[in-house]
Amino acid sequence: MVCPSSWGRPNYRYFIGDPCISGRSDQAKQYLSCGVPVLASDAGENNRFVTDNFNGFLCNDVDGYVRGVNRFIEMDDVNFAQFCSNAMSLTAEFSIPDYCRLLIEQCESRHQ
Repeated sequence: MVCPSSWGRPNYRYFIGDPCISGRSDQAKQYLSCGVPVLASDAGENNRFVTDNFNGFLCNDVDGYVRGVNRFIEMDDVNFAQFCSNAMSLTAEFSIPDYCRLLIEQCESRHQ
């Protein structure tokens, strides 16, 4: 869920991953690639893309999610802007064009 600005950060958005589908990194990657910091469970591939206290927060339980939301709410604008910048800095690691290029290269190498 993308948190509304009424949750303490006017003009800013951050993404909270659904703990019921923990470990699915596809949504986290989508938001990170748009410069949106992420709060996600520390499961599956999430910790490959979300670096705790760099481009979001990782948590393991409801209390962790509450702490993460509060950390976003209490964060000053400079630190929040840095989190957004950090989120964008890693997009090359999970860009769809790169995945497609690698897939094509692997398929072509198997047929040569």
